[in-house]
Amino acid sequence: MISKSECLAQITAPLQRGFGFRHLWVGYTGSGKTFANVELLKAAEGAHKRLIVVDQKTSAVDETPYLEVCDAEIAAVDELDKVDADDRGHIQAIIRGPGITGNLDDMISFDLLARKIWTLGLDGQGVLFSPDELSDACEGERAWLRGAVDKKSYMRHLYTQGRANLISISANAQHIQEIPRAAISNSDTLGIFAQDRKELPYYRQSNFLDDTEIEMVASLKEYEFLFVKRGQDSCICRF
Repeated sequence: MISKSECLAQITAPLQRGFGFRHLWVGYTGSGKTFANVELLKAAEGAHKRLIVVDQKTSAVDETPYLEVCDAEIAAVDELDKVDADDRGHIQAIIRGPGITGNLDDMISFDLLARKIWTLGLDGQGVLFSPDELSDACEGERAWLRGAVDKKSYMRHLYTQGRANLISISANAQHIQEIPRAAISNSDTLGIFAQDRKELPYYRQSNFLDDTEIEMVASLKEYEFLFVKRGQDSCICRF
């Protein structure tokens, strides 16, 4: 078992070297991943000038948990430029899309947002980006959405080339099978909550987890997760 403070320190360790980090939470709705993600954002927010969260799933009548770390709720990407900075000059915003408007046609364009984040990161002052459901940034399973004009995937760009510009990503996913492998392989750390036994063979077949880790995931208690970091033994944590 690893403590919350040690876990957060290990996830955010690249910041000490001037690089952005990559972390992925995996778990079903209600498993605890959003709560854990909020705690991570609290721990890392001060190292970045901007915190941008996408939470489209919370309905307009419900309060998003990310209000603990963000002051502004906006509906669309183009409203980011209108968000006021706090007394430190930092900007924190939740982009809600249909969570505010109630219109499914207002789903966030992740390509547009990822291009915006890439541009913001060029000043070297840091962007902490947190998509609450990473599969929203995908086209089908395991493929990033691509721009209509240049056909680039700026989400892939953020994952593979954003570290040096202090662009950090803390993302949530319900099903690891749905997201591009690059999002997993480029994540320094993962937090995997309890999974259905029908899902566990995928982890073995894809060589994401070894047999010992799979057994650990299968026996996780409520709100516990398997903490995986490249180059070290996996362990259990609970925030």
